[in-house]
Order: sequence, then C-alpha cells, then structure tokens
Amino acid sequence: MDAKDLIAIARQRAGISQRELAERLGCPQATVARWEAGAREPSFAAVQEALRACGLQQLIDLATYDDSDVALAHRQLALAPLARLSSLVRSDGMALEQTLLAIATRPMRLIVTGEVAGALHGSPLVVRDALVDVVAHPDDRARATSMLADQQARFVERPPGTRGYRDLIRGAEQLPLDQEHTVTVAGLRDLLRIALSDRDAGSQAIGLSATLRARRTHSGDRPQRTDQQARAAVERWLERQASHRVGA
Repeated sequence: MDAKDLIAIARQRAGISQRELAERLGCPQATVARWEAGAREPSFAAVQEALRACGLQQLIDLATYDDSDVALAHRQLALAPLARLSSLVRSDGMALEQTLLAIATRPMRLIVTGEVAGALHGSPLVVRDALVDVVAHPDDRARATSMLADQQARFVERPPGTRGYRDLIRGAEQLPLDQEHTVTVAGLRDLLRIALSDRDAGSQAIGLSATLRARRTHSGDRPQRTDQQARAAVERWLERQASHRVGA
C-alpha cells in the first residue's frame, strides 16, 4: 500500500478533515493534500507521525516478496465489473448478479460493500460470501430491507472503520453492470479502510491493496489465463501468504 493511501485511510478512519490533520501535525493543509494526492511522497517518519495524529499506529509485518497479486489484479481489471465477479465467485453467481441488478433498479440510496464490491472493482480474491453487503441511507433503510427481502442482500449499518452511508458516499463510484444499469459501490480506498479495520479481513486487505497498485499502472491488456487457472492462481497466492508471513 502506498503512503498516500495509508494516510488517507487513517484520516478517514479517524473521521477528521485534511485541515484537522494538518493542525495536529503543525503543517499546512496543502502538505496533507499533496501527500494524499501522491504529488509529494512523505518520509517514513512523517507517515508514522500522521498515523499517530489519527490515533493509530502501523504494525510492521514482513513476508516473502511476491507480486503475483498485482498480476492477478491486472487480469481482473481487464474485465467488465460483472465478469470480474463471475470469474471469482464460489457461491451462486447468478443470485449475486440478480441482487446487484435489483439494487441498481430500486429507487433507493444504497452502497455495495464487502467482498462483492471488491470483486467488482477488480480485487483478485475468490468471493466466498453468498450475500451482497449493502449500506443504506438511514431514510431508505426500512424500505430497502422490505424491497430486497427476496434477494441475497445483507444490510450493514456501519462497516468497520466507517461512520456509515454519509461517510462512504463521498468516495463511492458508479460501476456498470450492463449497458443500462449501474450500481453504487464503495470506493476502493474505502473498502481497504474497512478491511484494515476488520481483524478477520486480512486477506481482503491484501487483495484490495494489490488492486490499488494495479489500477495505477493498468494498460488494459489481459493475461491469457482461463477463469479456472486464475482461481487456482489466487488460491496458491493466498496459501503462500499464509505460510510465509512472519511478524517483525
């Protein structure tokens, strides 16, 4: 994960503005803005200080270097959002797609999060969840719960590390499902913030971080791998991560 993502995620998790973080650090707001935009690379010490100002600290974890996660993310980014999902889903993919279409066609303010959202963005992780996590605007929650009762939807009020709908909508993106429908999905950086705040989502954080890196250099070329080969590569990569990671 780049320094700009780490600082932005920490600031958003703390619920403070760039101006507030700058005041805590004793620097101009423009400095924080340049860090988060990637226009200026902060030193390691500056990153640590920014994290402390947000009430957080970075725990160092070393693993054998392996960039196959980024290569897999490049492959996913070359696909359309629904194709990204279907290539990685383990449960009933059609049910998940129908749920996404139902969300896209309902006149309600909804944001898709969780594993499905990560897959739609291009995360290379296999989707094991059989449900689509959804955050609803407080005024639409009751109606949305009723209208999507027959769908594979799971409503989450406040995903870990966030303050709910109003927090996530600022960075949300519209991703196409087909030529007529789009769905509102939590931003990739916000999904990473959620994963980093959830002790059970370590592998998701790795996949989302790889996607962030791949997105910044993606050329549009698709590696020649079948979906089955891609799934197997993801599983091998996760096994290596689990066996090689050591605390430092």
